[in-house]
Amino acid sequence: MTAEEWRAVVGYEGVYEVSDHGRVRSLNRLDSRGRRRRGQMLRPATHKEGYRHVSLRRDGVAKTRKVHLLVLAAFVGPRPIGLVGCHRDGDPGNNEVRNLRWDTQRSNVLDSVKHGTHHMSRRDACGNGHRLAPFNVQPKKFRDGYRVCWACNLAQTWARDHREAFDQSLADHYYSLLESGWVPVRGQKVPQLLAA
Repeated sequence: MTAEEWRAVVGYEGVYEVSDHGRVRSLNRLDSRGRRRRGQMLRPATHKEGYRHVSLRRDGVAKTRKVHLLVLAAFVGPRPIGLVGCHRDGDPGNNEVRNLRWDTQRSNVLDSVKHGTHHMSRRDACGNGHRLAPFNVQPKKFRDGYRVCWACNLAQTWARDHREAFDQSLADHYYSLLESGWVPVRGQKVPQLLAA
C-alpha cells in the first residue's frame, strides 16, 4: 500500500485536508470564536445511495460535501463544465483517487448499467409483468444503456397513433409475438395470434 498523500480541500485551505485514499481530516486551527481546535479525522456519513459525505465548517457556516468530489478537486483539478464525478468500479464508497474521474452523466449511467448498480438494470420485468428478456428489450435503447419493455412501447405507440388509451391486452399481444420471434418492421401489419 502506498503512503497516503494529503492535500488541502479546495475552498477550505488551512482548515481541512483530503487524502488520495478518500479520507478527510480537519487541521489544528482557531474556530470562529478564537478557541483552539485540535485537528481530527472526520467520520463521513453515508447517503442512501452509498455516497460518503462530510460536513465542513468555515466562518461559522457548515456545508455538506461529497467526499469523492473533494478528492477529485484536490488531486485531479476543478470540475470541467458539464462533467460529474464518476467511480470506475461502481462503488460510491470507494473514494480513492485512482478510482475516480471526471466524465459525462451519460458515461456515469452507462457505468452503473455495466456494474449492475443501475436501478433499471436490476429489473427483470416491466410494470405490466412482461419479462425484460433480450427479445423484449428495444435494441436501440439497450445500446444506449436502457432496458425498456418493447411490447409496452409498441402498444403505447399504437395507442398514441390511433388516439386511443393504452390497452394492456394489446401489449400482451405484442409480447407474445416478440416471444415467438416476430420482429416489428415499420409499416408492417401486426400479425394476429393463432388461437391455441
